[in-house]
Amino acid sequence: MKVVLTEHVQNIGRQGSVINVREGFARNFLFPRKLAVPATASMVKSILDTAGKKKKEENDEIQKFEALIKRLKQTPVVIRAKASEAGRLFGGIAVKDIVERIEEVSGMRIPGDNVQLPSPIRAIGAFEVEIKLAPGHTEKLTLHIEPIPA
Repeated sequence: MKVVLTEHVQNIGRQGSVINVREGFARNFLFPRKLAVPATASMVKSILDTAGKKKKEENDEIQKFEALIKRLKQTPVVIRAKASEAGRLFGGIAVKDIVERIEEVSGMRIPGDNVQLPSPIRAIGAFEVEIKLAPGHTEKLTLHIEPIPA
């Protein structure tokens, strides 16, 4: 029986996939949990149309983020924070701080989930931060941490 998955089902398929499953599995597991619907011709056409639109939106978003990264590489991203004489920050620079600074510099907001920071930055200097544009697309951005003059 052909079904269209409405949710991601582990070891079965991703959302929007048209798959062949046994009738009992579909009737007893997938349909009651609203994980799938029967694959009618109109449903398959609707899914394909939606997938095409989603792919186009993803490509537009990737291009928008790539333009942002290009702008950010031309103008350095500098965050100023209070630091000790030894160069240690009195707090940490977290993802939230980076996202806010990028928005101030570029005027464009990126989701905090897209910034890959293994641990908060706690020292002065230059640090590489990965920004995830889309699944499989990441760019590195250099972030400069400077002390606030006393």
